[in-house]
Amino acid sequence: LKTRNMALSLSVGGGRVAGLRTSSRRAQRSAARGAGAARAVAALEVGQTVKVVVPVTVFHAPKAKAGLDLQGMEGVIVQSVAEFKGQPTCATHPWVVEFELEGAPRPVKVHVKEDEVEAV
Repeated sequence: LKTRNMALSLSVGGGRVAGLRTSSRRAQRSAARGAGAARAVAALEVGQTVKVVVPVTVFHAPKAKAGLDLQGMEGVIVQSVAEFKGQPTCATHPWVVEFELEGAPRPVKVHVKEDEVEAV
């Protein structure tokens, strides 16, 4: 069944609900995702110190297996996974932030969204 350039329509209760071309809709979403990744890269940078501004609980932190709330903690951005080899990715949490915890043998790395942190 070829639906790439054919208009699709769905009828619910006698009325038309959608009449979109599948290929153009897919292209629009892909372009929007790429633009979002470019915006995210421009706002934050690797090496920047950030502070968590919303409740984010992680369960992989040493000495805190019951869960650790990161809200209010400061860390350093160590990596951006919004792009891979120059192509945008669909990472939902594109920033890797490293937090130093007291008593932990190594820093804890956490993937966060741009709206979960702010630059310090």
